[in-house]
Amino acid sequence: MPAAPDRFLTFGLASRHVRAERRAVFHRHNEVELLFVDRGAITHLFDARRVTFSAGELAVFWGAVPHLPVAFRPGTQLDWLTVPLAWVLQWQLPATFTAALLQGRIVRGVGGPGAAADRALFARWHADLRSGRADRHHLVLLECEARLRRLLLDGRAAAGAGGAPDFLPPAAAGKVEAMAAHVARHYAEPLSVDDIARAVGLHPDYAGAVFRRTFGLTLLDYLTALRVSHAQRLLMTTNEKILHIAFAAGFGSASRFYAVFTRACGLTPRAYRRSRPTAPGRRR
Repeated sequence: MPAAPDRFLTFGLASRHVRAERRAVFHRHNEVELLFVDRGAITHLFDARRVTFSAGELAVFWGAVPHLPVAFRPGTQLDWLTVPLAWVLQWQLPATFTAALLQGRIVRGVGGPGAAADRALFARWHADLRSGRADRHHLVLLECEARLRRLLLDGRAAAGAGGAPDFLPPAAAGKVEAMAAHVARHYAEPLSVDDIARAVGLHPDYAGAVFRRTFGLTLLDYLTALRVSHAQRLLMTTNEKILHIAFAAGFGSASRFYAVFTRACGLTPRAYRRSRPTAPGRRR
């Protein structure tokens, strides 16, 4: 089975109410996504992880992690809202939350009585964004920020309490978003901190410092995490040779790939593939 491609999309501030559909291609985007399951249930593949969302559940994640719907109940309907990462950073949400998003974690809110409120909230967001009015778009952002804060309060143990990050002026938030997007787009290529800083017009030292202050990890740590996640997905969903996967994920040598992957996952790439019952083959 060849490697499944992924597509990098741009949504901006947008929302949709849609019926679940099967997709053949992973996609990524540079916005934070709020996904609400109006009815039914859906399973997404996030890199190498299968995650199922049930009716009434709200999930929040950063869209730069490749994701793909792989299964759903007939009649499943979804609501989603995307918000540019730079705008979310300016809300000064708990630092542990923004760091968790960047590292590919999904923050989830359980269903129950709150599901009706979320259903009504998304319906209002859809109408406000369709109106094209700036004042209504602003209300969507205010309500989205409030919903995320309530979600974090309700699930403090899972999301981590953490303090708010230092205030990021709009220009700095835009640069942090641009760095994260550049890495998400180009992690499979030769890439250094100097390259990333140059792409957004910053000095490398300042670029590294503001990124770490925002997310709690270095640019190189983030770059490595994306490469490992990409390799995990290829090991799980393809029968490509491990050497090919190492280079496809952006590692310059097989020895470095084995060392970094084993340290991050606690298993060698070969053992990781064998540990997955859904792996499509045993070819090395």
